Amino acid sequence: MKRRDEVLVGIFTTAATVILVIGGLWFVRGGLQAGYPLFSRFAWGAGIKQGQPVWLAGVTVGFVDDVVLDRRGTLVVKYRIRKEYRVPKGTTATVVPNGFFGDQAVALTPSTPNDASFASGDTVPVGQAAATVAVLTQRADTMTVALNKVLESLHREMVDSGGLRELRRMFAQSSRLSASLNEIAAVQSHELSTTLASFRRSANAIDSLQVDSAVRNINITSGNVAVVTADLKATTARLNTILTKIESGDGSVGKLLSDPALYNDMRTVLARVDSLTADLKKNPRKYIPPIRIF
Repeated sequence: MKRRDEVLVGIFTTAATVILVIGGLWFVRGGLQAGYPLFSRFAWGAGIKQGQPVWLAGVTVGFVDDVVLDRRGTLVVKYRIRKEYRVPKGTTATVVPNGFFGDQAVALTPSTPNDASFASGDTVPVGQAAATVAVLTQRADTMTVALNKVLESLHREMVDSGGLRELRRMFAQSSRLSASLNEIAAVQSHELSTTLASFRRSANAIDSLQVDSAVRNINITSGNVAVVTADLKATTARLNTILTKIESGDGSVGKLLSDPALYNDMRTVLARVDSLTADLKKNPRKYIPPIRIF
């Protein structure tokens, strides 16, 4: 009898403890607080479970109420938001890690402050999830595989096929080419210096001798041109004086040009000379008597 009582006490104690724990969790998660439901659709494998918290800008505003597996490849998550909180329009929902034991939480992130908010039963769109440790590990593994492939290709191209030897040979040839170019540059520099020195000497010689001679020749030529110009001016003045006298009728030429009677007499004389010449050609015996030898 005593043993049965101990068993019953243990059963009731265990049941009370379980009820107390479940009730405490339910109470802490807002079981006595009324709220309004919102929905979101996450991809399979998001790891969200019923009772996990919902954060709005880092503040706990509700808890996941239900998770339904959709055959189209999504998880329909229903969460209940406390009435004193409003989710602004433009907010996106993401699944973020919560603690070190694999728990998750729904993070609601508003884009900008907005007076308009989601109503009861609305669906909050899903945003870009933050990179988790698993995702980072997967990316690191992918990068490691790619890096190994690159290293294998380098080993195959540079070591197995003799690429390193070719590189060494190319570097040696480049060094020799650089040395040759340096020698050529030194020779060219010396030749250029010699050319510049010769040019300076020629320039100095031109400045001291040829330029002075050219200037003297130019001065002499300028003097000759001045003399010729003076003579031309004097000749022009004389010619103008003669033309003035001719136009005024002074002198023989002026009278000859200005006296029409003299012109008419000269025409008469020319006419007579022409007549005489024609008659001489026609009757030469008339003017030249015949010559008798015997």
